[in-house]
Amino acid sequence: MRNTSFRGIRPRSMDDTLENNFASYASNCVLYDGAIRPLRMPEYVGQAVNTDGLPIQNNLKRIHKAGDVLVGFDYETTVAPDPLERGGRDGFLFVQDGKLMRSSPSWITDHEGAVEVGICPPQVPPQVSATGGKCAPTYDVTMEGCIDELLTLDCQDNKSVVSFIYTYVTACYEESAPSYPSEAITIQTDDQLSLIASDTPPSNAVARRWYVAIPTGDTTTWFLVAETPIEQVLLLYCHTAFSFNDILQTEDYNAPPTCLQGVSIIGDATTLVWQNRDIWFSEPNQPHAYPARHRQTIEDNIVTIVSLNDQSVGNGVPYLNVILTDGHPYLMRGNLPEEVTITRLNRDAPCINPQGVLAYEGNVFYASHDGLYRITDASVYNITTEWFTLAEWERLRPANMKIGYYNDRLFAFNNVTDGIMFKYTRENNQHQYDCVYITPWYEAVQCQRGGELYVSGVTGDVYSWEKGHTRLTATWRSKQFTQSGLWKPTSGKVIADVHDFALGEARDAYAIMAHEQEDLKPYYCVDRFLIKHPEYIRYYDYLVGQVIMFSLYADDKETYSRPVRHQKPFRLKRDRRRIYWSYQVRTQIDIREIHVQTSMDDLSQEGGHA
Repeated sequence: MRNTSFRGIRPRSMDDTLENNFASYASNCVLYDGAIRPLRMPEYVGQAVNTDGLPIQNNLKRIHKAGDVLVGFDYETTVAPDPLERGGRDGFLFVQDGKLMRSSPSWITDHEGAVEVGICPPQVPPQVSATGGKCAPTYDVTMEGCIDELLTLDCQDNKSVVSFIYTYVTACYEESAPSYPSEAITIQTDDQLSLIASDTPPSNAVARRWYVAIPTGDTTTWFLVAETPIEQVLLLYCHTAFSFNDILQTEDYNAPPTCLQGVSIIGDATTLVWQNRDIWFSEPNQPHAYPARHRQTIEDNIVTIVSLNDQSVGNGVPYLNVILTDGHPYLMRGNLPEEVTITRLNRDAPCINPQGVLAYEGNVFYASHDGLYRITDASVYNITTEWFTLAEWERLRPANMKIGYYNDRLFAFNNVTDGIMFKYTRENNQHQYDCVYITPWYEAVQCQRGGELYVSGVTGDVYSWEKGHTRLTATWRSKQFTQSGLWKPTSGKVIADVHDFALGEARDAYAIMAHEQEDLKPYYCVDRFLIKHPEYIRYYDYLVGQVIMFSLYADDKETYSRPVRHQKPFRLKRDRRRIYWSYQVRTQIDIREIHVQTSMDDLSQEGGHA
């Protein structure tokens, strides 16, 4: 048995149908060039904080890097950029308790907390009455002045007919839809009026804007009168004192619906939110304003909506969103709400996990019941059917998967069983047969622009994937070889890059441990040694003799195991002859070849590196 090019797993294939260099089990190893290369450990980058700037102790569900701040959420949510950046650079929107919220790195750092986006309109009209006083005229009321149509002045009796509304304004300068109008009142042009707001304002209201109606033809135009602090409920109005320049813009600006499930961005300006089968689109650059005419409803319940803002996808349309549902996926194309088209794709491929979704390099990947799917443009592919049967895929618990991408590889982490990793090239979107398991599990992942992959486990600690200096322990087990006749291996050899492990420092640690524990075999006392010398914990596997651990199996049972510290041939424990044989290595260094033969002579005659 000789292997000079290692490949990954194919669980859906029987052992006897696999090529000789495929594995029956492989974990935590990269197989780019045929060598076994252990994954590097993640590197600690910091602790996630919530939007109040406080450390998160619970299990994270989502990570978002906003500027230099690692924001964590211990509940399922979606995050989208804030087109207005009211809180400063790198501001973002998210959903909390069904409400659309806004935050930013500066707010988090200053412990200011998040604020709700949008504001509900007043529910009652203003109360209007004449005070009995008179306004000092600010212009000459003459017959020549009667040509001013905006004043609707009856020049014969010096009267006007007016009506009033008001709106709420937030600290982020978001203006609500207006109240119901007051009843029209006829006044002398110089009459002073009292306007009173009797409604209880929302908690995020900081000001009111008052408007007066002046008929213009068949429509009613509302002109801004004044903006007053929310504490001020009374406004004294004089018809002659205002210029009537600014008009109401928010007449159909509905606040974001309650009980929202998520938020995304289409184009570079329009915010969209959803709940069940309904999608609401904001006015461009107005994430607080959702006109009823911009609402759309699809046939399936929405799980999540993924934005590909920066991708030019298909038919010259610059923006694309993918709607993942409990049934068919959808494509959403366009920019402005009036231009958006939604197309239901002809593939029943439900998304079963909002965390098991990844948008990257013009593709959307997501976990479904029967495999991992990829959507690009209008095509939907199950990209794992060549590796996993339905039963094998179900054993991976796809409902718990968290999807990430790093260095041309897709990762599907899992917190209940092994995850998977495989290569997926950017150039042609072709996957290759180097699928392997990964044993680290994480509760939250985020792919960062620039290529970094952030992961977090049980606590709020966040790590940068594969950026550590030490390596995970990789395991690679061969297929079960069926020998023609009874066969008995007696010698083996492993060709490895032993110097890649920084053996100098590791050997120093081993020498110290051996000196301190001279009365015992050193590797029996590793735990006691590391309590005294925690700086050497990274060399744990070396200290216990497991830099490379070689194991031999007969009839699927381990018959022999030994550490390998060199590239020289070694003897195997003599055993009776068997028909079914396999071997396994556990390693933290790169392995290029493995040889198992019946004699030293056969080993030397195999050629290659041997």
